[in-house]
Amino acid sequence: MGYGFIYLFCILILLMLALRFFLPFLIYLIPVLVIVWILRILFGRRHRRQTTSTDDRTYYESMYQQPEEPTNPDIIDVDYKVVDEEEQDNTH
Repeated sequence: MGYGFIYLFCILILLMLALRFFLPFLIYLIPVLVIVWILRILFGRRHRRQTTSTDDRTYYESMYQQPEEPTNPDIIDVDYKVVDEEEQDNTH
């Protein structure tokens, strides 16, 4: 039963040694990470807004764009009209 305290004491010593070496590193690293995180939030939103508006603009421009004229002179663009079948049967 007395060995549980020795185990906890060893864990405490190892934890103190780890903090002795890593705590100064973390003290300098955490503010840098916070600044980078804030900059990503600020500039990330603006970039996302610009990308979204550009994508929307190109989508709507392509949707309302007039079709291009065919470049092949052999192709003839013909408009046709659909006639009801009943009218065709009555006339023939």
